[in-house]
Amino acid sequence: MDIFDFSDIEKVIDSSGYTVNFTDTVNRLASGDSQGFFGQLFNSFINELMGELIFNKEVVIRIILMAISLALINNLSMVFKNGQIAQTGFFAIYCMVIILVVSGFLVISDVVAETIKMLINFMIALIPSLMLAFGFIGAYTSQAGYCQLLLIMMAVVENIIIKFILPVINIYVVLMLVNSLVNEDYVSKFAGLIESFVKWFTKTMLAVFTGLNIVQGMLSPSIDATKTKGFQKLAGLLKTGEIVNDVIYGTGNVIKNAIGTAAVVILAVIILVPLVKVLAYIAMYKFTAAIIQPVSDKRLITAVDSVAKGASMLYRILIFCGVLFALTIAIMCIVTNNMR
Repeated sequence: MDIFDFSDIEKVIDSSGYTVNFTDTVNRLASGDSQGFFGQLFNSFINELMGELIFNKEVVIRIILMAISLALINNLSMVFKNGQIAQTGFFAIYCMVIILVVSGFLVISDVVAETIKMLINFMIALIPSLMLAFGFIGAYTSQAGYCQLLLIMMAVVENIIIKFILPVINIYVVLMLVNSLVNEDYVSKFAGLIESFVKWFTKTMLAVFTGLNIVQGMLSPSIDATKTKGFQKLAGLLKTGEIVNDVIYGTGNVIKNAIGTAAVVILAVIILVPLVKVLAYIAMYKFTAAIIQPVSDKRLITAVDSVAKGASMLYRILIFCGVLFALTIAIMCIVTNNMR
């Protein structure tokens, strides 16, 4: 363990504001002390979710009150037979609601973008230590193959997700808000196309990279196992050499799996709070749309629901990035466990 330098990983975690110590986590996992990790994550998830729901309740109450006010204005305009009052009241209240929901959505979008960048920085810091652990067990072919695969993943996430997909989701929300201003439906099909594209992209990319991981796992460990057989036979000529070989291989395997498991735990910790924020945002605005539907204008309901759908796409993207990196690390560690 003294050979490994986790300082870069610790810097990334510290810069993100989390208090998790990567070195201590690896030591605990390598020594078999893994109890309580995932229970703590689940408890933290529930606590953060409840906190976010309580934090957002004021915005929800404001939107509900505005929707009720709009219903009252509509009823008054019918009594006085003045449609201008209803239209003026609608646009005034609509603008206030849009300011509330869009400001919240932009905050959520920025949080997701920063979290994805944090995931990339963590993976960049993790690669040297993880590849060094692969070298301890003689997985040199796997080391090279998976290093390239991780770099490709990070390039895809950085250049496509952050620079293209997230702006497209923002465009979706803007289009739906503009479309809900008028009675005619002009851009809902195009907005639906954007929503379908985001879903298709996440499913396809996850399937593609999972397939690449499996193919890499079928081939590289076999090559590494063949290369190490000669050394194992040579070590078998000397009883002491065979024992030393077993100890080195076993220790390297334990350290490699401990680093991989700790990395998955840290990935979960990094996306935990942003994930809760997005979930709370979606839940509150879905709830708001359901509450105001019986009394409010359908255009206002469509606007609130559209922002919730945009947040749902952000949630999908965040889950995709976290699962992609965690699944790759897990497959890497599993397929290189039995190379002897």
